[in-house]
Amino acid sequence: MSFDYARAPWQGHAKSRQFVQRMVNDAAARGGVETIPNPTHQRSSLIRLTDNGLAAITAVAAREQALLRQVGGDLTDADVAACARVLSGMLELCGPYRMYRGSHFAL
Repeated sequence: MSFDYARAPWQGHAKSRQFVQRMVNDAAARGGVETIPNPTHQRSSLIRLTDNGLAAITAVAAREQALLRQVGGDLTDADVAACARVLSGMLELCGPYRMYRGSHFAL
């Protein structure tokens, strides 16, 4: 499974190359992604989820869904998507104040 950056949840939000590289490096160190040759550009690689990476994302999504069911049960996918958009926007506004600490961001 290859990751389609253009369809990423944060698509449209500016991320520095360094930020993305750090996230890829962290995921690679944990066995979550691997590099594969880029057939259209010899000097760059593509990043692909490993089975471990897909399992980790699936587990996180399952935990999130379980928590959302506890919140109120009547949340629709559209409600969750709207919430994610609002929270992403808030994180963008707080960007200069974020500090990366290991596996999470602290505001």
